[in-house]
Amino acid sequence: MPLQPKQKRLQFSSCDACRRSRVACDASKRNHQPLGRAGSCSRCSRKSRTCTFEWVENAKMLLDAPQDTERRFITYKPSEKKLFSQLDGGIDERSTGTAEYPERQLDQHLESAIHAFAAHWLPLLWQYRHLSINQVQTISRDRWRAARRDMLKLINRISYQSMLALYIFAQTPIPVGISEDEELDGMNGQVCMQTALYQLQRLRERRSAYSGEPFPSAISNGSAAVTSQFVDLESRVYWAAMMWDTSSSLASGTRTSLTSGLKGACAEPTWRLVRAFLVGSFKSRTQHWHDEGFQVTDDIAYEIISAASICKTYIWKIITSLKEALREGVHDDGVTFAWTSLIDTIEIFNTTVRPLLNSCEKRLLFLDQRVRLSWYSLQLQYYLGVLLLADVLEAAQRTDLLPTIENAVQEAEHESFIVLKFGLGNKYTVHGPRFDDGEPQLLISAPLVAIDPYPQHVLDLVLLMYKRLDWRLGNGSITQETHSCLLATLAEVLQALPQSSKAVHDAGKVLNSARI
Repeated sequence: MPLQPKQKRLQFSSCDACRRSRVACDASKRNHQPLGRAGSCSRCSRKSRTCTFEWVENAKMLLDAPQDTERRFITYKPSEKKLFSQLDGGIDERSTGTAEYPERQLDQHLESAIHAFAAHWLPLLWQYRHLSINQVQTISRDRWRAARRDMLKLINRISYQSMLALYIFAQTPIPVGISEDEELDGMNGQVCMQTALYQLQRLRERRSAYSGEPFPSAISNGSAAVTSQFVDLESRVYWAAMMWDTSSSLASGTRTSLTSGLKGACAEPTWRLVRAFLVGSFKSRTQHWHDEGFQVTDDIAYEIISAASICKTYIWKIITSLKEALREGVHDDGVTFAWTSLIDTIEIFNTTVRPLLNSCEKRLLFLDQRVRLSWYSLQLQYYLGVLLLADVLEAAQRTDLLPTIENAVQEAEHESFIVLKFGLGNKYTVHGPRFDDGEPQLLISAPLVAIDPYPQHVLDLVLLMYKRLDWRLGNGSITQETHSCLLATLAEVLQALPQSSKAVHDAGKVLNSARI
């Protein structure tokens, strides 16, 4: 979502350093001109540095964008925001501690998180394509800092909107220019993620007979029953949070918060329901889709990819259980249990889902661009999971388990490059409101890799593939020429990711040093 500059706040009086520290700046009183390059405020003078006013220049650049375009675009209210707001509307605010906190304030904090996240993709918007990388980095830093301050205000404001804001900030790349000390001096993404999941658990307690709160009933207006619509919305959010939790656990190596560890994927109701869906209703209902000559439409492709995404999340969950078993040094029976469950689930994917995905792939170029984006994202995440699994087993020196997935790992290495090349070679286009002459207005036209809302997944896959390529070069599996060619592809992928991201910037240095 584009950022909405507030012109009334551009007083051009504080330097960058004072503005970041939120202290008074006397640069203007000392006759220093913001757009000039001489002189300093008293605070900067004491530290022997010159005042800079990059934020002023960046703000002016934003104000130069076509105002009608920007104004019409930012009035769009995402359906996800409405969904979370509706859920908050069905909860008694007394039970969550938000009774005295205005709805408008919650919405502003959520907007702040959205702006911090979206700032990294500003160069993709046509009205902001003139911004330099330094300007985008400065805007990203300012938005990230502002959002992190707002997240502190949401820790104890338990609501669905707070949970969404915390999650979005947890997914926001740390901008280039944020020092390690500054990263440590405040909330980080992992803390925000854990807090968001904790808030969801608290919100779901409202239907319990006793939750330890003075107001155990959290239904608004004294209603004794929860509407079916509310339960449906809440269930959708809960499943989304299960995916967030699983993804975070897989990436960080921590335990999942919403489900238990070693046997959670086999014993808990949600995962048992997932398994029953994959081997039961979905398999039987789609049996004729495997027939020769069956025509894959956009709607059918969506259904196939959705089921595949559920199966992928199930596989990720079992991988997190296996990681926990290996990390905690549990008895070998626990490792064997998790490993057997994982192999069984991969087999379900290969027999039930993969043939249908192959049918989608054959018609992919003729399907809707949203289908192509979903297919790309699913394939990337699935093969990322396989490579992470191999990395975990290698780190744990489980040479007894590695041969079982050797073919799957080789396939993941090969298919990962195909998926990344597909993401580079296929564009996604977003149109805004029509012009007066009826022509659609172009907002974004960029490769799938560039608009991937989870750039960390892409980055993790690139780094894992870099590691695998080095290993294969070392054992003679590939030549130096092949190694260089494949590294060039990985470097191209990094170039398509947000260049204001500190993690992307650091990964680029690693790849560049390897290519020299």
